[in-house]
Amino acid sequence: MLRLILSTDWIAGREKILEYVAEEVRHRRGNQILMVPELISHDTERRLCAAAGDTASRYAEVLSFPRLLRRVSEQTQFMPPECLDNGGRLTAMAAATRQLSSQLKSYASVETRPEFLADLLDAVDEFKRCCISPADLKTASEQTCGSLAQKLEELALIQECYDSLCAQSQADPRDQMNWLLEQLECCDFAENHNFYIDGFPDLTRQHMAIVRHLIQASPMVTVCLTADCIDSKHPAFEKAGQTAKELVLICRELDVPVEILPVKQRRDPLRYVRERLFQGELQSRDELKACLFPGRCDSVFDECQIAAEKVMALVRSGCRYRDIGIVTADPGYEGVLSLIFHRCGLPVYLSGTDDILEKTAIATVLAALDAAMEGLEQREVLRYLKSLLSPVEPETCDKLENYAITWGIRGEKWNRPFTLHPAGLGGQWDEASEAALAKLNEAREAGIAPLARLRSGLRNAKDLSGQIEALLAFLEETDLCGALERLAARADAEGDNRAAQEYQQLWEILIGALEQLDSVLGHTSWDPEAFSRLLRLLLSQYDVGTIPTVLDAVTVGGVSAMRCQQVRHLLVLGASEGNLPAYGGSSGILSDAERTELRKLGVPLTGGAMEGVAAEFAEIYGCFCAATETITVTCPAGQSAFLYRRLCTMVGLPDGVSLEPGPGPGMTDRWEAGAYLARWQEAEAANALYVRPGYEDARNRAEHTLGAVSPEGVRGLYGQNLTLSASQIDRQAECRLSYFLRYGLRAQERKEAAVDPAEFGTFVHFVLEHTAKEIMDLGGFHTVSEDQTLDIAHKYAEEYAAERFKDLDSERVTYLFRRNGLELDMVVRELWSELSKSAFEPVAFELNFGPDGDLPAVPISGKRMEARLRGFVDRVDAWKQGSQSFVRVVDYKTGKKDFDYCDVFNGVGLQMLLYLFALEQGGADFLGGRPVSAGVQYFPARFPYLSEDGRLTDEEARSAHLKNAKRKGLILKDEDVVRAMEPGEEITRLSCKRNKNDELVGDVADREQLKQLRRYIFRYLGSLVDEIAAGRVDPNPYTRGSSHSACAFCPYGSVCAGEAEEGRRNYKTMTAQRFWEEIGKEEHDG
Repeated sequence: MLRLILSTDWIAGREKILEYVAEEVRHRRGNQILMVPELISHDTERRLCAAAGDTASRYAEVLSFPRLLRRVSEQTQFMPPECLDNGGRLTAMAAATRQLSSQLKSYASVETRPEFLADLLDAVDEFKRCCISPADLKTASEQTCGSLAQKLEELALIQECYDSLCAQSQADPRDQMNWLLEQLECCDFAENHNFYIDGFPDLTRQHMAIVRHLIQASPMVTVCLTADCIDSKHPAFEKAGQTAKELVLICRELDVPVEILPVKQRRDPLRYVRERLFQGELQSRDELKACLFPGRCDSVFDECQIAAEKVMALVRSGCRYRDIGIVTADPGYEGVLSLIFHRCGLPVYLSGTDDILEKTAIATVLAALDAAMEGLEQREVLRYLKSLLSPVEPETCDKLENYAITWGIRGEKWNRPFTLHPAGLGGQWDEASEAALAKLNEAREAGIAPLARLRSGLRNAKDLSGQIEALLAFLEETDLCGALERLAARADAEGDNRAAQEYQQLWEILIGALEQLDSVLGHTSWDPEAFSRLLRLLLSQYDVGTIPTVLDAVTVGGVSAMRCQQVRHLLVLGASEGNLPAYGGSSGILSDAERTELRKLGVPLTGGAMEGVAAEFAEIYGCFCAATETITVTCPAGQSAFLYRRLCTMVGLPDGVSLEPGPGPGMTDRWEAGAYLARWQEAEAANALYVRPGYEDARNRAEHTLGAVSPEGVRGLYGQNLTLSASQIDRQAECRLSYFLRYGLRAQERKEAAVDPAEFGTFVHFVLEHTAKEIMDLGGFHTVSEDQTLDIAHKYAEEYAAERFKDLDSERVTYLFRRNGLELDMVVRELWSELSKSAFEPVAFELNFGPDGDLPAVPISGKRMEARLRGFVDRVDAWKQGSQSFVRVVDYKTGKKDFDYCDVFNGVGLQMLLYLFALEQGGADFLGGRPVSAGVQYFPARFPYLSEDGRLTDEEARSAHLKNAKRKGLILKDEDVVRAMEPGEEITRLSCKRNKNDELVGDVADREQLKQLRRYIFRYLGSLVDEIAAGRVDPNPYTRGSSHSACAFCPYGSVCAGEAEEGRRNYKTMTAQRFWEEIGKEEHDG
């Protein structure tokens, strides 16, 4: 007999079926079997014991279909066939397609695209669920034509070959159901048991065949389905209604009586939600406002924060964590939700399984395989070395990474001992650097030698077995098994039982996958790339599942996982359009149109667009039906799902409630929440939210946030007295945080050793310095010809290149020097052209200010700390007039440096002015006369090539050259000085000119103005030193119009992220007139 229970409330239906089982138990009638999906078997056992008492297990048992197979096997004494796991199935499919490679056309690409194997496997799995044999596919292919006929013929061949391979080794898991049916038909198991079937949204054809036998043989079969009637047309009940209809037809065919038993829904306020979830006219119901809460949030993060706050509120009201369930309509929510719940200290269990490819151990193996196959490319090697299972210590690995990036280590360079300086180009060898290189070579050997042997093994392997053997040898050499055991033990000791469970599974999964590959495909040949892709695909078939590590935890899962999880309070997150429902059409081998055509041909294939939507509607309904007290549904900004809009209508809110996370633990963790409240001195709120420890800690540390380093910290970083260079002053003036990171924490930018613009600038400085120095030793530029100057410059260029670039690719260096040779010649010619006529002559090169230097360090007085300015001046020129020495400071400009009034006013680009004023105040002995500031100049040490569509006339070319050769700077407003710098009536090189009144105008300053500027600069530097001493490190980037931003090329952008915007200083371009006016105001205001 069949007893068919139909209910639109699956909880009410389950209670009814448990009632029937409990009645049998009370009368001590045994052999009662309750069949449920594996997903809910444990929960059903618990509820059966609650309904039937402690003796329930003597008379009744809860089984899934796989567990029923084992029970039947125990009775018949026949062992079921051993089955392939998911990886084994994929391996068998790969072997099948290999055997059929010459016969396949539609699916021939599987040879080059192993990923296609998964689609084929899904297709065969579906055929087996639907009891479709290769013969059925062949018959259908003969009844149609075109591409579908070709597809069906090849699918029939593939399934037949796959089944043949399984018969020779282990069976496909789907075939176990066929074996179960055969055993049931050959024994009296069904005759001696009553069966109760519950929790299945619908039954596959394999399961239906088993149920058919049970109906025929068992004294009583009770089936509970969530449906309103047989052959229902309701979106949520369509699949179950069709199943009910098929069961009734089976009973008619077998002449078995049927009892149809409707079960009413629970009478609770949420009943209206269940009845009108998908269809029906809606009305606002006041009673729902206490149990249905639709709300809209600004972001996914806010949704998860709201969920955490809701859970904490429910628990404070007396609810247990396990009475709360969270449905995530989008898998992307689970990571954010897990993070926030961890911050809040909330126990959570993520139902389902994790992607094994994301696990560290597997990712490490795949990274090593990629590195070995792709010729030890830098990115793959470093990814392996930086993994958790790397044989190199993290600190050493960081240094190894720096070295690899600096010297471009890739490919075979990994196999050769490192010989270059760890600091990069120009590094000076000493005992420390040699010891550092030796340690790097030890790390290289430890990390690279196993990879090199893996690479050699893969290249020399004759077949897949050889490749697997090479990989296993690598795993043994790197002791992956031991590393996983240690990680599992550490996780267990730290209380992270979930992680410990995962680590314990990974080794067995990896070894099992390799063994199956070897046993089935070992004799075949795959190129290394295809082998890697096949292994990656094979591993992706496995899941890492864990059991709840605590008894009382919030359960989180997708719609499918949560459809039968009864809870008191349900939270549904992500109810946006396209997520709830989210069915987007069938995917895989067969399209919706092809499925429809097959059904017309009599092939009982399920699936397709309509069935997919119906199945998802049934699962969504099951989730909403699972709540017994409250339902909260949220969606992020954007288009909401139609279900969300219907729920809003039920409570009379057109768009739900706008939700924002509050300033409590749900917003962040307890310490962060306390710090947030401390900012506003909300001590009472901190007490109320139980975050007082975080509040007190934040109050105690308020003076030591990102915006301030403690006085002890400042002294520890910089010493009792601050030592500055011009570049450090620039960095501090441009951004406090950048200075702190570079010179306080000494965070170094990674940079590959190469002849880049900065390196070219160093090269030009060297050549110009040594060329000018030798010429002065020969009697000065007035006595040396242009050709002689060029010869001297070429000598020093070759000397520099031979020493500095000996470790670089010689061909590339040769090419770069040939390309830049003409530019260097133009710079040298310009240098000779100027100094061979000028009355100013070089008197010092690389003039050193500082301890043991040519001149003492320049003192800078601050109120909090004293500082000393040290550094070098590219060139100092002097013109002696009696007892006076007019002094000019020259800086070789190879980059985009320019003299800018706005920069100078804000402390940027002060280098030349600082050294000029230092020479004026303390350089009498050095210069041999009373120093007088004559000015500062940037000498253009780069001449870009002229680019024009047409030919330039001689005059146009000369004009363009003079424009590029213009010296930017600030010159003393003195006619004699200007004529000494550039004799003649026409001023072409200096940053000034004569107006119609023959007065000097432009970037000029008289003696009083220069004195005023000197006072301003040193006053500004005093305040800058005080700012460093105060420990302020919050970002305050300097921006000048659209032409300059301190953030443009800052290597620390990822550190401050968006925080720099709050302190950004934006300035407009400043004219000379306004500059002197502002300087005057500053001095007047004091």
